[in-house]
Amino acid sequence: MTKNLFYVLTTSLIIFTIGFSGPSFPSFENAKDLKVVSANRTKVVVKGNAVYNNPNDISRTLIHKDLTISVNGV
Repeated sequence: MTKNLFYVLTTSLIIFTIGFSGPSFPSFENAKDLKVVSANRTKVVVKGNAVYNNPNDISRTLIHKDLTISVNGV
């Protein structure tokens, strides 16, 4: 009886741990509808929509985020 209880508890603990691993971070997929708002010698302002892959059950909406983008290490 004790051996069966041990197996049941161990299996339950493993299933509980795997099933509730916590939220994952969203990953950036691509950018759509990019438009250059302004540009000068030192700064280019681009406006557009970012597409993210959210593997979580809870959805969120990103409204505004300032990003710094470098091209070829510059």
